[in-house]
Amino acid sequence: MAEQLKRSEINEDLKWDLSGIFASEKEFENSLKEFLSEVDSFTKKYKGNLDSAEITIEALAKYEDIIAKASYLRQYAMLPVNADITDNDAASKLRSVSNIISKESAKLSFFDSELLKLSEEELDKVAELESKFKTWVRKTKKNKKAALSADVEEALELLSPVLGSFQEIFEQARSNDPDFGSFEVDGKEYPLTYSLYEEYYMYHTDPKVRRASYDKFNKVLGRYKNT
Repeated sequence: MAEQLKRSEINEDLKWDLSGIFASEKEFENSLKEFLSEVDSFTKKYKGNLDSAEITIEALAKYEDIIAKASYLRQYAMLPVNADITDNDAASKLRSVSNIISKESAKLSFFDSELLKLSEEELDKVAELESKFKTWVRKTKKNKKAALSADVEEALELLSPVLGSFQEIFEQARSNDPDFGSFEVDGKEYPLTYSLYEEYYMYHTDPKVRRASYDKFNKVLGRYKNT
């Protein structure tokens, strides 16, 4: 079997081309600054002022832009970690960006809370004036029944890095190229890697192979259960 390369040793041509998101690190940093500024401006302008369909439509359009920018920032920071989770610098950058976005999202949490307070008439007017928001109006009407208070929504946004850490730890353990070794079924030894398990053994026609690979795969991941 060919020696498995470390992810840091993979040819650069096989890694993510981040220039499709931001052409340079400087452009990324500028976009991050713009994101912070836009969140502050949005909060100052619209918090407590969503009292008409016209203002709501204006705010929704700006909110879409802010959320899109947050997505670009997160993906730019996340993809290098997905490519090589052992890259400590990339992981540190992702944590920093994720924490910033969570903090800013908490500031924006007022938006959903205040929109849920709009009357049915104003919501209908939003859909009438701007057809692209019809689906949003329908979902908002449905969510009004289970709406949380603004304070609770803000707290949940601030807690999102912690609440999402379990998935992050799992992904890190799974993608850190641990040595899964091999397993044996009916006297035959099978090599085990993350890719082999997810793409082959999980769907193997022999249930003994599926069970044995599952047990070994999770036994190795179990080393990280107290991380």
